[in-house]
Amino acid sequence: MESFENLTPYIIFFTIIISGLIALGIDRKSIWTVDKVVAVLGFFFGIFMTFMNTRYTSNELLLLSPIIAVSSMFYLRYRDKILKNDIKVTMFEVNKKTLNLIQISYWLLITASLITYYQSLPYYRSETFFIIISACVSLLGIEILLVNFTNELQIFEYIIKILLVSTILRASSYFVSSFPIGSDPWAHAEYIKSFLYYHSIAIAPGRDFIHQYYVSYPVSHLFVVATSLISNFGIKESMFIMGMILTLSSVFTYLIVKNITNDSKISLISMLLLNFADLHIQWGIEIIAMSFGVALYTIIMYLILGATGNKKVIYASMLVLYFFVITWTHTISAFITLISIGTLYIGSEIYKKAYKYQRENSSLITFTAFLLIATIMIYHWIDPKYPFLGKICIGLINTLFSEAKFLVDHTMSNIVNSIWMLPITFGFLIYTFCGIIGSLYSISENHISKKYFSFLFMVTTLYILRYSFPIFGMNNIIPERWPSFIYVIFVLFISIGFYNVILLFKSEKQRTAIALIFLLTSTFFMTTNLATNKDSPIYGEEVIQRYVWTESEMSLYRNINLHYDNIIVADKQTAIRPFSTYFQRNKKKMMYYPQLEDGNIDWNSMSGNLIVWRESSLKRPVNCDKSEMLLGTGFKNSLDDEYSCVFYSGEARAFI
Repeated sequence: MESFENLTPYIIFFTIIISGLIALGIDRKSIWTVDKVVAVLGFFFGIFMTFMNTRYTSNELLLLSPIIAVSSMFYLRYRDKILKNDIKVTMFEVNKKTLNLIQISYWLLITASLITYYQSLPYYRSETFFIIISACVSLLGIEILLVNFTNELQIFEYIIKILLVSTILRASSYFVSSFPIGSDPWAHAEYIKSFLYYHSIAIAPGRDFIHQYYVSYPVSHLFVVATSLISNFGIKESMFIMGMILTLSSVFTYLIVKNITNDSKISLISMLLLNFADLHIQWGIEIIAMSFGVALYTIIMYLILGATGNKKVIYASMLVLYFFVITWTHTISAFITLISIGTLYIGSEIYKKAYKYQRENSSLITFTAFLLIATIMIYHWIDPKYPFLGKICIGLINTLFSEAKFLVDHTMSNIVNSIWMLPITFGFLIYTFCGIIGSLYSISENHISKKYFSFLFMVTTLYILRYSFPIFGMNNIIPERWPSFIYVIFVLFISIGFYNVILLFKSEKQRTAIALIFLLTSTFFMTTNLATNKDSPIYGEEVIQRYVWTESEMSLYRNINLHYDNIIVADKQTAIRPFSTYFQRNKKKMMYYPQLEDGNIDWNSMSGNLIVWRESSLKRPVNCDKSEMLLGTGFKNSLDDEYSCVFYSGEARAFI
């Protein structure tokens, strides 16, 4: 399998060439303005990290580093034009007939998406479905840019339109199987079953992979329990309703951006981009406690802004309440909230010191509020039933001593460096390009404000932490989940950058074309990548695990679990989730596909045991004992040659 590491020299070459060509048009006047200095630093940092790809790389960093360099140089090249742009100006002049045509097309595409989904094969969503959804989002974005909003009812109409498309996309994946999608949702469903069964916050003792952890953090599960009892829905449907809270929370992102920019169009575009950001979609499909945590985080960010306004007491009281709720919901969500509030306070203080001539002397959030949330969280984190703080500290220390080594990759996987890992990042890279342009615009002399600066400082800090830990080989704080929270605010700067890039073009046809390309491309790649499309990959299926289990597979696993009492060998996710979590099989009677030190399958260790094989593993990777591997036809051929098939369900087999 071709490795993307081989592309590193070419990427370095083209980054330098493209940056050089852009630099030819730069006005070499004084660079001693904040935005210019940051852009220059961003360029050199991007170039440095691009060269560092020769030592260490990942699918994100390989292309993210050049994007940082090129976007910083792009801003320097077009800075004067960008700063002359009025992002509140009407971007398009359009007649009512054209607008009506776009609005009709939106509803036709909504209808087409539902028909396409209904006619798809079981457990599958067609390429046409994703193209229709992307086109629908693009038209909705163009429509928002075209409309001159005259009342709040119009804005409400577009909020509903955004939420409708977002819900269709999430539901299409969530209900593609009657079983949970992903890995963690299986465990969360079992917590909810236990709470319903025991009529209290309790789980059965001795369960493998269902620990006492969420007994101390039960808020999201209690929400699902209450929904199930009130509505008489099943657990799966009730969990989806909790996932809808995450979707609906994007309305607070609209309110946050409206508070900062006082512009309805930028606010709606921000809400649209957030709803179709990959990790925001993912946690609306793989619904866990963190899904609820991201929603609470969004509300907290809005309340922080509200607490600086006229109704300070009301917002501050609500803020304290939500501090308690998020602390009892999810530890990582609360931890990120704590860091966010701390960096908001630091950013506000830096702004006050750096811009003394400004009238905005008060901090965006007080140190008292930071101490309050820290006290609430730490008090709960030292709970003897589950001392999260102690576990995190011990885990971090162990990681530092056992794993931390600068720029070292620890995996033996045969897919992690696959060339197909690159398209997975394209949507994120498009967002990042516009986000950097918007960030630099926001800290320019004529546009900087306390809110812009503080939130940008927060977003930058969170991104630094998110990428620093993996570079050093440390994953104790689950950094891959952090962008779900970062996007809540980062979409503000993405939207501003999106506007400014479009306004660089003078003709309406060019602006329309650029807007359509941005929205269509980013949405397509965001909705079809590894995080959001685990059931029907359009590209790169050899690097996207199938976290979807069918009725026929589960029927086979049920029969095996009932009639076979010895060790069952399976891929890690199948062993942990359907067998150990759902069927409650003792983990001592399960084995993950064992690997030798070179990553190959250890056939001797499996000898004499029953081996479960999924047909999807021919083209899709699975988790083995030590790493993620694409087993392919070689593994299946060895099973056929050395073992006998004793169970067969069409999509899964059992060999002995």
